Amino acid sequence: MATTWTREPTQVEVVRRFVTDEFAIALGLSPQGWARRLLDPILRVPGDRFAQLATELETRLTDSGFSAALHWLQSQYVSDIAIQGAEHIPRQGPLLVAANHPGGYDGLAILANLGRDDSKIVISDVPLTRVLPQMAQHMIFVSPGPQGRMSAARATIRHLQSGGAILIFPSGIVDPDPDLQSGAEQGLADWSPSLELFLRRIPEKE
Repeated sequence: MATTWTREPTQVEVVRRFVTDEFAIALGLSPQGWARRLLDPILRVPGDRFAQLATELETRLTDSGFSAALHWLQSQYVSDIAIQGAEHIPRQGPLLVAANHPGGYDGLAILANLGRDDSKIVISDVPLTRVLPQMAQHMIFVSPGPQGRMSAARATIRHLQSGGAILIFPSGIVDPDPDLQSGAEQGLADWSPSLELFLRRIPEKE
């Protein structure tokens, strides 16, 4: 009787598959459809590159800690960052960082330069983020619907009350870049009112 052996996919292959799935969803395609399969050869090179970085990040999170691992990842994408006012960032105790979200690397840059291994980011709950277990420990996932938002709010408050740092993009969408587009200041009016809730629960901290 013949024996059939099936090879388990590597971490890189798993992450690349989820990357391609997310790209398909962004294009309005079904992750299970035939059009999704056509994306595989097109996205193989960039998908593999992203997956390799993500897998290396997982290892560095375990070996080096959050800040050091994020600094390494930042260096793979960004060559120069100008930072002002970093001396005012508290190194311990509750910290709530609310930021606009004009691009793809802003979250990475902020988290890498907070200098806090207890940092967490509030992020949409997408399957790709779930396949990185070490990074997922630094994420608070917001699922669709009121219950999902309330669960994320409670998790955020608990982390702040325990003395941790939180990064949140209160608009929930990509914001206008204030250096390139108009409407950035007006966009502040659309920030989530959950910020007020967080500040009320941690009133003695900034």
